[in-house]
Amino acid sequence: MKRVLILFGAGASYGCDGAEGTLGRRPPLGTQLYERLRESAEAGELVERDGWGSAGLPSEFAADFEKGMRSVMNGGHGTRVWPLMRDLARFFWGLEIQQENTFLTFHEALLRIEEVDICYSTLNYDLLLEGALGAAGQSLQYGRDESDPSTPIYKLHGSINWVPEGTAQFGTASCTPISVGGMRVVRNRAAFDEACQQNECGAIMAMYEPDKTVLPEPRIVKRHQDAWNSEVRDADCVVCIGVRPVASDLHVWGPIRDARGHKLAVDPGAADEYERLGGPSRFTVIRAGFSESIADLVRHIAAS
Repeated sequence: MKRVLILFGAGASYGCDGAEGTLGRRPPLGTQLYERLRESAEAGELVERDGWGSAGLPSEFAADFEKGMRSVMNGGHGTRVWPLMRDLARFFWGLEIQQENTFLTFHEALLRIEEVDICYSTLNYDLLLEGALGAAGQSLQYGRDESDPSTPIYKLHGSINWVPEGTAQFGTASCTPISVGGMRVVRNRAAFDEACQQNECGAIMAMYEPDKTVLPEPRIVKRHQDAWNSEVRDADCVVCIGVRPVASDLHVWGPIRDARGHKLAVDPGAADEYERLGGPSRFTVIRAGFSESIADLVRHIAAS
């Protein structure tokens, strides 16, 4: 059985035909996120009074979202983190996937490869992958239970539908990790908004800042990352789609660099970054968008 691990990034959501974001536009790349959040706040699609439409956000956001979030966390404005993260999750709840879409086309093409075990992973908070496969009747699981035949998905930075199980309110919120009793999965934005009444931290998501700090239930995300490391190590083929290598994200690029299986990447402009990763095997880079690269991807995976 050939073990194939797929890692999706923001470029996969952006390059997915059949995916639509807020205000009728494609899901954003990271460089577009701040502007799109401001637009959504101005359009009344986000609800927090101290959210993305409010005054006084660090100027760094416009040039570098991660540095802007770091400024909020380190600048004595810990109470602002929670409304920003809650509305960030609401923004991604607004993404929708059509019945015909690139994620599903890719999945169905992979299933035509004989004797293949598919494991998905993503750096994205959104539910486009889950929605695409679920609408087609594909059963899914978060992580991998060997007794469960469902397709595994690892979400390395958390997910908008993961919420803390317990109750936590922060009168003087600080940027320190907290645990309130585990995790549950919610089905829609209404259930997420209800969960926010119990937990000011909202979803279990890594901060979109350089260290990818996880504040609510960090142990849950860490367990996902550790299990994913084993998946990467054991994979016969590792495929990165719409992900730009960031050397400082060691929890992602350390295991990928050290993987011994065949490596593929889909990105129209990141070939040099993948070449610099090094490791025991080099990347083959397909210089195209997600929807345009499926035939090449499947050919390389089948031959690996």
